[in-house]
Amino acid sequence: MTVTSFPQPSPARRCSTGTDALFMPPSSLAFSAHRPVSDRINYLHFGETLSCLSQLDLSSAPRRLRKRDFLQFLKERGLALPEYVRVLVDNYSPSAHLDVARFVFDLASSFDARDLFAQLRCRGFSYAWRPQMCGFPYRLRAQVNLRMALVADRTLFYPPSVRRHVARHRRNHYFHYDSPAIGFALGVSTPQGWHT
Repeated sequence: MTVTSFPQPSPARRCSTGTDALFMPPSSLAFSAHRPVSDRINYLHFGETLSCLSQLDLSSAPRRLRKRDFLQFLKERGLALPEYVRVLVDNYSPSAHLDVARFVFDLASSFDARDLFAQLRCRGFSYAWRPQMCGFPYRLRAQVNLRMALVADRTLFYPPSVRRHVARHRRNHYFHYDSPAIGFALGVSTPQGWHT
């Protein structure tokens, strides 16, 4: 899995006192300069898919298959195909074909991500990390040296209802190309921690 460390900030000015900023010491951060995280998670979690596919062996599968042929391949190997597995495969990518090696990689990454999301006490979601938020539409104060966003990306898996919402969601503070931010943070990074 490709991992990226958050960039070390340039020497920063301290936050002015009396603000309503939230201070987070680095040791409390799930995502911090001291802990590398993946810059992209294609989280293949829908229904019980991760449990259902946990013992899946795709070593004999062709490298590239049409999605319907991939489902047939699974069925021929005795895998029960609940509706949520079909939905996952159909919505895995915009293409009608499935890159099996990429699917295996994303599946393995999803098992790792599930543990991270459990630590954060959330269900989890696919995201692409944008560390500098290029093209942020608002002018920021000079001391703001911390900005990052998690964005929805059309190449990642989302359940159908989420994908439909993201496609028509046009009101957002930040977009990376056409992908809306799931969340973003602005603030000041100091050696003592992040003020957001």
